[in-house]
Amino acid sequence: MVYGRSILAPDLALLPKVDLSEIYRTDRGAFLDVWLPLAHRVWAGEAPHVTLADLLGALQTADMKEGTRGRLTAVLKASLPA
Repeated sequence: MVYGRSILAPDLALLPKVDLSEIYRTDRGAFLDVWLPLAHRVWAGEAPHVTLADLLGALQTADMKEGTRGRLTAVLKASLPA
């Protein structure tokens, strides 16, 4: 593991700029519940980085409200390159 390197794959490089404020207001833990297990895989050396496909796949199987899932998926797809 190299400390200080990004865990984001190139297709998620813009993730820090994605506006998730609406999601945070309505369902604060939704994104973190999906994100943290993906990030942990990288921190544990099980994956080289988190990809957009990883994130979208995890969203589809996450235990969350369907409305939140739809809004979060839409925000990510609109904000990140396909």
